Amino acid sequence: MGFGYQRYTHALVLRPDVTVVVFALGEDETGNYQSCAAVDWRMVGIADHDQLVAMAIARCNAFGARWGINCKLFAVNNKIVWGKEEDVEFQ
Repeated sequence: MGFGYQRYTHALVLRPDVTVVVFALGEDETGNYQSCAAVDWRMVGIADHDQLVAMAIARCNAFGARWGINCKLFAVNNKIVWGKEEDVEFQ
């Protein structure tokens, strides 16, 4: 299932003050399999940053579960944050 991450970021013009879209990414220990997911505030009706991050990570982990993938936050809006901030653990 493709999410078309970049198509979501055009909403930044409409709501530059909130987290609009987050993108999670992960790969298995061998580097052979990857999983990703994007969550847009318009898709879920929530603009809370932490909730969007948790949803994206949870979806990414669900997609990659068969390969034991543990996803992390990759980007918020148009900014790559991989390795630059703490991940929100899904609870």
